[in-house]
Amino acid sequence: MTPPARPPRAKRFDLTPLTHPLWWAALGLLVVNDDMLKGRGIVPGWLTGKLSDFAFLIVAPVLFAAMLPLALRGRRVLATVAVVAVYTAADLSRAASDAIVAAAAHLGLR
Repeated sequence: MTPPARPPRAKRFDLTPLTHPLWWAALGLLVVNDDMLKGRGIVPGWLTGKLSDFAFLIVAPVLFAAMLPLALRGRRVLATVAVVAVYTAADLSRAASDAIVAAAAHLGLR
């Protein structure tokens, strides 16, 4: 008996959510807000912070779920819970926030 054939690479991941206009709009908002609006005095700081939070909580779980294999059951829930947990930990704990910033810096992110 032969083992079942592995699906083609394109079928192992679901990238279709990354083609949704809402995801692209949120990504665009995140980029424009973080690179062009924050700290420039154009928009109040509290608003740019909320815009970043809103856009991030749309972009990150969808992107993370797209990177998880289709074979992983509950991957969308897992991705959402993981992103929200890290976001909440960073918001509530200075130590968690510092650790996340240090990890991002280690990866070359600012």
